[in-house]
Amino acid sequence: MSVSELSLKDPRAAHRGRPRRLLTYTVQAWLLATSPLWITGAVWVVQLLIGTDRLPGSITLFIGMLLTVALTVRDRTRLVASGHQNAASVGWSLLSPIAYLVARATRVSGWAPAVTCMVLAMLVVVVLALTGGSVQARP
Repeated sequence: MSVSELSLKDPRAAHRGRPRRLLTYTVQAWLLATSPLWITGAVWVVQLLIGTDRLPGSITLFIGMLLTVALTVRDRTRLVASGHQNAASVGWSLLSPIAYLVARATRVSGWAPAVTCMVLAMLVVVVLALTGGSVQARP
């Protein structure tokens, strides 16, 4: 029986002879890549709703960083499960999402999330510099 005949009976049979393609991009990697936007946005929303007191903004920032560590753990788990034996350590995420994404890109092909995160972080810095970093509710 040929491979094409086998694939008609069992669609998975045609893929058995080929090496499995390793997962490169995950949802978690893209959420990490966009983290400068959603963390900054969350801090701004909290400051608009509660006021410009630093404690609520700091707590929101801390929760955002905990979420990035959780996303990193899930991303690494998915990469290892897909066959990447030398995926980047979760410890890199304790420095920043950018640090993890760069370490990830050096071990797993695919620089797009790291570059996206760097560009968005620079965009956030520029916007904060232009607005003076303040969030004021307009009357």
